[in-house]
Amino acid sequence: MENALLKIFEFTAKLAPFPSAIIFVASLVILFFPDALSNKIGLTEFKKVHILTISLCLIVSGSYWFVFLLSKIKIPFSNIYTAYKEKKCFVKLIDELTPEERGYLRDYIIEKKTTQHFLLNDGISNGLLYKGIVLDMGELQRISRPCNLHPTARKILMKKPSYLEDYVEMKKLGKNAWMGV
Repeated sequence: MENALLKIFEFTAKLAPFPSAIIFVASLVILFFPDALSNKIGLTEFKKVHILTISLCLIVSGSYWFVFLLSKIKIPFSNIYTAYKEKKCFVKLIDELTPEERGYLRDYIIEKKTTQHFLLNDGISNGLLYKGIVLDMGELQRISRPCNLHPTARKILMKKPSYLEDYVEMKKLGKNAWMGV
C-alpha cells in the first residue's frame, strides 16, 4: 500500500505546474483513502471537518481535467468526422452527375490520367470545377485549362467505377472540343 502512495505522490509531483491536477489527485486520495490508513496518519478528523470542501475541490478540478482531456481527444475525432462528411458529400455529388459529366471523368479512372486539358469556355468542365470534383491546376494556356481529379473523388471512383457506367462519350475533336494529356 505504501508503494501505491509513493507512486501517487510521485505522479502528483510531476504535475506540479498544474495546480488543478494536484488538487484533483489530493482530494481523490483524501476522499477515497482506506479508513485504517486514515487513522494511522491522522486524516480522519481532517476528512470529517472538511468533507464538503474536499468534495467540491474534487468535482471542480475533475470537471476541468475532463474538459481538458476531451478537448485534446476532440482534434483527431473531428478530422475523422470531417473526412467522413467530405466523402459523403462527394458520393452525393457523383450520384447527381449528368451523363456528359461522367464521360469527362471516365478518362481519369479508366485510362488512369492525372491531368486533362479542357477548353476555357467548356460548360461541362466548368460545372465540374464549380462542384469541386475536378481542380484547376492554375496554368492557363491559350485555349485550355489543365484540371486534375479531386483526390477524394478519385478514391470513390476507383473503388466503385460503376458510377461511370451511364455516360455519354466525349467528343474528341482535337483542339476544337477537348484535349487529353
